Amino acid sequence: MSNTYIALLDQPGDCIVIDPGLDLGRIEETLAHLQVRPVGIFCTHAHFDHIGSAAPLRDRFAVPVHLHPADGGLLARANFLMMVCKAEGRIDIPTVDVELAEGIDLLNGQDTIRVIHAPGHTPGSCLLQFRDVVFTGDTLYRDSAGVVNFPGENQTMLRGSLLRAFEYLPESSLICPGHGGAGILEEIKHKNHELHRFLHVSDAPVRSQP
Repeated sequence: MSNTYIALLDQPGDCIVIDPGLDLGRIEETLAHLQVRPVGIFCTHAHFDHIGSAAPLRDRFAVPVHLHPADGGLLARANFLMMVCKAEGRIDIPTVDVELAEGIDLLNGQDTIRVIHAPGHTPGSCLLQFRDVVFTGDTLYRDSAGVVNFPGENQTMLRGSLLRAFEYLPESSLICPGHGGAGILEEIKHKNHELHRFLHVSDAPVRSQP
């Protein structure tokens, strides 16, 4: 099960939805319970469990879907990957209205999301920094390295993206990943031993001794 996040904006009644997965009913129930309406849908990457409800939410609320263009090919093949993973059903492939890019995306003239392109898990994977929270998709988990060997995954690029993010992001950031629980970045750096091992694996070939 993937995590879907609803982030409340400064404007009362407005929110954004990050990584709407396959649980459309729960997402709609939560929006109704909170009495908020999305003004944007942000996908950290194009795997089916992070875009599964994007199309129906886009149609219902007439709001733009945001995704990095490097994931366009994966987006088109989302149902194929869903079949390979033996997940039930099919999803509607959403139209991408806004292409994510490195920099700042303004919302309502007040709230901002900083987009950090972090290729590796997929070519277009992004971290989304909103206030002191960073939505990391499948790039950074609290308790594991998250390497899955899906088509398009590049472990060398993923390692580089993570090291860059560690240098850039405040250690007090709350990391909200696509799977599992949230955690403070400083604690993740010290306690996630699987991630630490992944980041420090050498890519250099091992030479045998004569």
